[in-house]
Amino acid sequence: QCELAEQFYYNDNLHALQWVHFLVSFASVILCMYTARKYVHKTLFESSTNELIIAVYIFCTIHGGAVAFLQILHLSSRYTASIPCLAQISNKFCILRMIATSSISGFCILHAGITAQRFESTFNYSFRVQKITARVFFLAASVIFAFIAYHKEPLDGFSPYCSAFIKCKNKVLMLNLYVLLGLDIVNDFATLALWRYNKIMLKKERAEYNLEKTFHRKQNIIAIKQFFPVNFIHPITYVALSFLYERGHKSRKIGFEWHH
Repeated sequence: QCELAEQFYYNDNLHALQWVHFLVSFASVILCMYTARKYVHKTLFESSTNELIIAVYIFCTIHGGAVAFLQILHLSSRYTASIPCLAQISNKFCILRMIATSSISGFCILHAGITAQRFESTFNYSFRVQKITARVFFLAASVIFAFIAYHKEPLDGFSPYCSAFIKCKNKVLMLNLYVLLGLDIVNDFATLALWRYNKIMLKKERAEYNLEKTFHRKQNIIAIKQFFPVNFIHPITYVALSFLYERGHKSRKIGFEWHH
């Protein structure tokens, strides 16, 4: 690992990106904590949707916190190393990168859970069914993915950089990325269909002068529209990630080096 550590040590672009990564991740944690404290309790969402929204906040905070702390460790190892070869951290700290990578699965699954709950609300499923759906989508996917991808990853020794992708599981990790991309695209189409259906039904039910029904429809439309930005940014991000990881895997450039 000494040769790789020296390459990373003298790579100023990498260090600049590590500082950017740290600052953005730290800002993400602060923003999540601030908005969760200030706005979540003011929402018009049902409690089942609130559970999923709070779970998204938790995953965002865990992801940002793990990445920020890991980047600080890498930067500290560089600034305190007496020689370039010593700019490494214990592989045990790479658990933070594994946690951050595993939580990404949770983002997509939770967004799909929010869409599923909107579907149930649109077609007037019972409140109990909606609560069960919200909890089923909570942690299962991330836990399963983390076990499959990382349960055999050795944590002894030192590493100059903790990579999200490991050589022995690259097929699993890339498959997971493509599955998440596909899930996001399906989720986007389902969200648009639900938004359109609720708009049509609102126009129809207004003619019946039923205040309870029209309020419920408007609540669904507002709830769905609030997730439009995230729903469309996510697949764009995963397309970029798929391209970058495929390119990094083929070229083995610094920043996408495989580690053991």
